[in-house]
Amino acid sequence: MKINFSNKIIPFFLLSFVLNSSTNIFAQSEKDIVAKAGSIKITKEEFIKRYELGAHPNREGLDSAALKTEFLHTLLAEKLLAQSASAKNLEKEPNFAAMMEYLKKIYLRDILYRKEVKEKIVVADSDMAIGRERVLKTLKVKFIFSNDEKEIADIYKSLAGGAPFDSILQTRTENNEQKETAEVTFGKMDPAVEDAIYKLFPGEFTQPIELQEGWYICKVYDIVIKGNYEKEDESTMKKVVETRAEDKLYDSFYRKFFKGVNINADRALFSKLAKLFYEYLSVNQNQFQEIKGIKYRFGEPEIVKLSKNISGEDKKKIFIKFEKDPVTFGSFILQMRLNGIDFNQLDEKHVVNILNNYVYTFIQNELLSREAQKRGYDKLPEAADELKMWKEYYLSREEMKTIFKQQAVADDEAEKFFEKANRAVQQPDSVKILEILTSSLENVEQVLNEVNNGADFKELAEKYTLRDSLKTKGGEFNYFPVTENGELGRTAAGMKIGDVFGPITLPEGYSIIKLIDRKEGKKKTFAAFDEAKEEIKNILRTEKMYSALDEVTSEIAVQKGVGINESVLKSLKVTNVNMVVLRRFGFGGQLLAVPDAQPYSSWFKKYQQKIKSQLP
Repeated sequence: MKINFSNKIIPFFLLSFVLNSSTNIFAQSEKDIVAKAGSIKITKEEFIKRYELGAHPNREGLDSAALKTEFLHTLLAEKLLAQSASAKNLEKEPNFAAMMEYLKKIYLRDILYRKEVKEKIVVADSDMAIGRERVLKTLKVKFIFSNDEKEIADIYKSLAGGAPFDSILQTRTENNEQKETAEVTFGKMDPAVEDAIYKLFPGEFTQPIELQEGWYICKVYDIVIKGNYEKEDESTMKKVVETRAEDKLYDSFYRKFFKGVNINADRALFSKLAKLFYEYLSVNQNQFQEIKGIKYRFGEPEIVKLSKNISGEDKKKIFIKFEKDPVTFGSFILQMRLNGIDFNQLDEKHVVNILNNYVYTFIQNELLSREAQKRGYDKLPEAADELKMWKEYYLSREEMKTIFKQQAVADDEAEKFFEKANRAVQQPDSVKILEILTSSLENVEQVLNEVNNGADFKELAEKYTLRDSLKTKGGEFNYFPVTENGELGRTAAGMKIGDVFGPITLPEGYSIIKLIDRKEGKKKTFAAFDEAKEEIKNILRTEKMYSALDEVTSEIAVQKGVGINESVLKSLKVTNVNMVVLRRFGFGGQLLAVPDAQPYSSWFKKYQQKIKSQLP
């Protein structure tokens, strides 16, 4: 029996025959509906948003019609599986509920930020006039710095008395980073520093300027003035002026909102948690890989392991002592699993300081979320729609996991397969991929932008990937069966040579892959069953997983009744650029703008077969 693993998640494109998907099932009032299945409706707006803002493979040789069809099938499957998961009450599972609560709070804070900051931005004409003058100037500057107020005052007194600026600077450590003058343009420095230096002529210096980290004295060496005021100058100026107005509103709201607030955490539980982190680091420090200057990044897998050392009794105790709805220790740990925490030193004091800052930020975010909830922002359509999108996505993933976990292969089943195959077992396809692994969504965004602009994938891997073992190889894996390497293998199985896809969410970060070669699986003869048992079980398990997923999805589709408005789908104008768009939220935080729906449309062929079998 030949098992064609390369077809397990390859999309099926409907070319000539569409069952139950003609446009006449759509009422005139539903002209903006692309597809529906029972209570599920996919609008043009939703389709375009998910398609344009999400990642999808660069597929050479496929036109936009085929790509749109594939994506619509993927979106339908997501919603069908989500409804199935919801019917099983998977959304009430503690981990799932915690994740949705975490997302809800991010969106609530974002709406509060918009209401209190974004929508109140007013730019004064005088600020615009100052901006237009400064945006044309580039200042050549050096500085003297001290965190000692008396020292900086003495230096200024010497300068005012005629001491050469450069002579004093040469005796100081900050001179090492100023071999050349720094070029300062509008918006690149703290407004207080900028206001001071833009008033100077070449050769003049400022009085001491106090910032959070200390005091500065700046000297202007030269001023270069641009001749023409261009469109991009106006755009730059407006962005800087508006950002500064936004920052002022934010600072004002922040000071007013948190004034007099005093929320405490349980000291004993805090000490236990700090001790657990320190002990975990002490034992497992060599298992961490430094990422962008962060030595020890705790993600969900590490925090799950660490939390096993917390007793059930402790998890029920109050940790964050809000007067109303205090937060238990267990709830705090669940939120921490989703957010993660970083350390840079294997030092008890460092761990305590980082954890203290983390708790402080948690309390602030919780207060902001509760304020937004109190104002009823959770009932606004924008919040409800966004959360519904993420809820459906994560429910569909949970349903997939449930289906996959149910597919066990017994020894006798594997042995029967072995005997039936006359000891010659068909091997799965093998693939060779290039991979870029990163912990940063910003890097995912940057990499895909560079790929779209024609950058060499191997060179990007050498620059960005976190897999040290593959960095010098340009991220190149050796050939491996598509049944191995988890999500990487499953995703590569559905790709064509030359395809680029990402991000793929992995426990260790985000992966972007390019398929560079594929080898069709051949038959392999084994002398005895024991030699082949694990390999056969892996093959059969993979086959059963995707067969079961297709069966479940297609059966739900039959029950719901799928309708696709082909004329509306055809009319949609989309781009086929593989990109990722990040959404950055007010009061901090970022997510992918839309879920990263990996292509899955093989269920639709089975659905068609089921419908056809029901015809008289």
